[in-house]
Amino acid sequence: MHEGDELRFPTEVPAEVADLVWEIEQTLQRSAKQLQRSRTAIGNLAHELKRPLQNLRWLSEHHHGEHSAELKLLYDQLQTLVIRELRRASISGTPTPGKRFQPNVDLPVLKTLLNRQHSRNVSLTLNVPDGAMPYDRDDMLELIGNLLDNAWRFAHTDIRLSIIQSSDQWILTVEDDGPGLAKDEYDVLSQRGVTRDESGSDHQGLGLHICQEVVASYSGRWSFQRSTLGGLAVRVELPVRQ
Repeated sequence: MHEGDELRFPTEVPAEVADLVWEIEQTLQRSAKQLQRSRTAIGNLAHELKRPLQNLRWLSEHHHGEHSAELKLLYDQLQTLVIRELRRASISGTPTPGKRFQPNVDLPVLKTLLNRQHSRNVSLTLNVPDGAMPYDRDDMLELIGNLLDNAWRFAHTDIRLSIIQSSDQWILTVEDDGPGLAKDEYDVLSQRGVTRDESGSDHQGLGLHICQEVVASYSGRWSFQRSTLGGLAVRVELPVRQ
């Protein structure tokens, strides 16, 4: 199951645990199907919102009353949320509950996807281990995918991702060569629900908030600092599971 295969117990099991084995199989299968339906529904909703948003944009552009600026602001906010949710769904891909994250297998696919989405000539350097990490693949794709997506938005030409294991934790670092932030602004990124893009304009967003939720779910921690490349460096520390 950790390798991504469907969990199937042997058909011949002791009668004393047969009912338990069947319940475990059914529960895992239902969980995978429910997760798939949930993500499909969210993606469908985001697609369905495109047409009403287009109408809202038309109204904001042709409405010259006192609320025209408010209409335009409302459109921009909703459009940002829809684009982020669609991008999040594409990054996460097909859910595979229980499968472990394999950096050298999963990250090249993610790199190709982000290159296609952003249509920019950005170089991503990977320094990752072989084999699987003791964390859920879907969680890691959301975490690393959103961090890389953020780096792609602001990098000039270079992004670095490294994953290192120490005795008691895994350390993930994402760096870019973008404009970065002022020294006193890095703490702002740690506040719940608030992001600050590297061009200096504050905005409410989902990307870093999602990352924060994943890090917290593993009792990890993260920090922000200036990268040796010149832009932003995000360091995530996840405790090793015994």
